[in-house]
Amino acid sequence: MMGYPVLSLLLFLLHPIQQSSLNVNAEETTEDSKAAATASMAASPTAPAGEGEPHASLTVHVLNVLTGRPAAGLAIHVMQLGDRKESWTELMSSTTDVDGHLDKSSLASLQLKTGTYKLRFETGEYWQQQGQPSFYPYADVVFIITEAERRVHIPLLMSPYSYTTYRGN
Repeated sequence: MMGYPVLSLLLFLLHPIQQSSLNVNAEETTEDSKAAATASMAASPTAPAGEGEPHASLTVHVLNVLTGRPAAGLAIHVMQLGDRKESWTELMSSTTDVDGHLDKSSLASLQLKTGTYKLRFETGEYWQQQGQPSFYPYADVVFIITEAERRVHIPLLMSPYSYTTYRGN
């Protein structure tokens, strides 16, 4: 028999799959797909006028696996690695909403181009607010955005003594 946290974890893991666009027109060729994607990127409101490099959007979702519920109020910092790969520049910081998502209005202003990024989840503070001890004071998730990526989804599953992440869709 599965407990509530395990069932919630399974539902959370399946959630991105249910929302993905798996319907592909069999008659659409690869070249048509590339042309449509390029046109869509060029018309994207996140791409500044005159700049040819496409920009990606970022979404983040955090689940407290101890309770099987979204992790509301978790502080997150979004950073980018400098061109010389020497230091990180903070682009924004915010907290997750009641559904465990990073505030979309804050993320909308970010124009993520090709590069290396880091999400710092302030897990120690979060667990302290929950009245729980924590082994990890923070969790850093470092990822790379390539030119081909238009949307990056980073889920984080966490408990006081563990965390895991994967590339969502």
